[in-house]
Amino acid sequence: MTTVNAVNRVGALARVLLTFLTLCLTQPGMTATPEITLLGNGAKLVTLYDPTSPVVVINVFFRVGMGDEVQKPGMTALITRAWFSDGRYRSANQLRRDISTFGSGVGSSFEGSFAEIWSVSESSQSAVEQSAQTLLLNLVASPGFSPEAVTAAKDEQLRAMALTEGNPLTATLNRLRGRVWFESPQGRPLLGTAESVSTITPKEVQAYYTRFFRPARAVIVIAGNITSSRARRLVEQNLNAAGWSETGRPDAPETLPAPERVPPTLRDVTLGRTDPASVFAIGYLAPGTQANSRSDWATLLVLDTVLGGGKASRLFRLRDEADPPEEPVGYEIRTQLFPSRSQSLWAAYVIGNNPTATTRARVLATLSALGTGKEPVTEKELARAKAYLKGKQALARQQWKDQSHALGRAEMMGLGAEFETDYDSLIDAVEAEDVTRLARQIFGDASGAVVSTQ
Repeated sequence: MTTVNAVNRVGALARVLLTFLTLCLTQPGMTATPEITLLGNGAKLVTLYDPTSPVVVINVFFRVGMGDEVQKPGMTALITRAWFSDGRYRSANQLRRDISTFGSGVGSSFEGSFAEIWSVSESSQSAVEQSAQTLLLNLVASPGFSPEAVTAAKDEQLRAMALTEGNPLTATLNRLRGRVWFESPQGRPLLGTAESVSTITPKEVQAYYTRFFRPARAVIVIAGNITSSRARRLVEQNLNAAGWSETGRPDAPETLPAPERVPPTLRDVTLGRTDPASVFAIGYLAPGTQANSRSDWATLLVLDTVLGGGKASRLFRLRDEADPPEEPVGYEIRTQLFPSRSQSLWAAYVIGNNPTATTRARVLATLSALGTGKEPVTEKELARAKAYLKGKQALARQQWKDQSHALGRAEMMGLGAEFETDYDSLIDAVEAEDVTRLARQIFGDASGAVVSTQ
């Protein structure tokens, strides 16, 4: 998933120390059990305590996405870029000094369904308290979006758009999102459009933040060497000090887009550009994270891995196991899953020089063989996919920042934070029949395709 990042790191010595702590002193996987608490202001608090951790990570997630950007597409991404500008109680320079004091990395991101802001500090009491005050009191509960900060964020976002469109693969996948999700907000450009972003004003930014970045839409995660009771006291102390509550906020009802269906006669789209290599991308609608069970999502992960996870996957064989006179379908073949709470997008793409018709036919034949049951998933493929997924998960969760993010993301997307701690058992429970059933559901339906030619 494409993300928008705004990362501030202050103090060379603090940065070196923190990098050593978070990258070198890690734990193998998620061993503790998260505690979930509903706070009095409506926010949800997830804590993960481990006294051996050298750091404390604070993540705040907001269930805000493109469905809320009715008038100004790109607004949420813009806020993540302008978040660190200043606050009601602290200027930009003071915030920079605060961050330097507790020796932290801080950042923000937007993934389409939620926005996130985070900080990492040493586990000492003073460092954690300063980190919580900076993130929760000054940035979450009382941010400031000055005209200068909004202008700088808009310029940065416009440059990011230009870079995105200059990348053949990214441009193709972005167009594929809009082709398959042709009515859903999820099909809109993640960064908005140049026209919409250029017209956003600081007043609109503040109003949007007040309406949608609210306690009822927030999941706060605190992970590391801090007990759940202490974490809760810190959260409530800082948020209450700023009066952060639902009181006085305009209504912002949450609705999930209705599931779409791809028209069976949908034509391929050819982008009007010339690139060094051709890109063929095909997409299918898949189960969402909130609209279905956790077991369905685990099955989708296994299905995706059978098709595109590693060199032993089915689609990768189109590159490495072509029998003469057949040529490799391309030199890069991958799958990509775009999660969404109501409905997700599963995509496969090929970068190469073969004719589009040949590439399309061979990719579709591979997907059809699995979807129709002509070549169902084998026990060997299933075992490899499970091992691949669990190993990839363990590797990706070694750092405390990644664990904290994963917990909040799972809770925010409707899977529940327990999805992370139950991950191995959920993957192990997937049967070959489950994969075949889901493959039939997804690949038996219509698809959309986008081509970027040489």
